[in-house]
Amino acid sequence: MHPFQQLAVWRRAHSLSVELYRATQSWTDFGLRSQLRRAAVSIGSNIAEGAGGVSQAQFARFLGIALGSAAELRSLLFVARDVGMLDAPTHTRFDVECEGLRRMLTALHSRIKEAVNS
Repeated sequence: MHPFQQLAVWRRAHSLSVELYRATQSWTDFGLRSQLRRAAVSIGSNIAEGAGGVSQAQFARFLGIALGSAAELRSLLFVARDVGMLDAPTHTRFDVECEGLRRMLTALHSRIKEAVNS
């Protein structure tokens, strides 16, 4: 359907995942580190899976899942900050990036759903 690598929202999700992997490299709490990384990777993976699907409806469904993963990531970022694993500036940087990504996902999701319902 869509070459996912050409989607700006996928590129942004991929970049966020890579940055988060690097920022959590030295963490010794492997549980929270793993959850954060999985949530971040899930965003881009669901965009790619939906883009590679057979219908716009399927794409919209996977974009909805990606939105859920973005919300999960933001929640985990707050936990990481509040237990002292992320300092406030790093948390803010990731939270702002995650919110920007969520807005892009929401806009694309709305456009795809509109196309499905037309």
